[in-house]
Amino acid sequence: MDVEHEYWVEPEIGAIWAVELSDEEVVACHGPLTPAEVNGDALDFLQYSPVGVTWLRENRRRFIEYPTEVPYIPPT
Repeated sequence: MDVEHEYWVEPEIGAIWAVELSDEEVVACHGPLTPAEVNGDALDFLQYSPVGVTWLRENRRRFIEYPTEVPYIPPT
């Protein structure tokens, strides 16, 4: 069983969720979070819960992955 953690954001309202995926299926979540609470290093240590999982699965198309690292942009 492959377990991954990602942040997802609902762009329309800015709601951010930490999601736990097992074989690409949402199995637990934590949130909603504010942008200030997003920390890629903390993803594996959040208190994930099955509460809200059904709603996230049913509304998956409303979310995009939220980046946890700022991409490197070389100086010009």
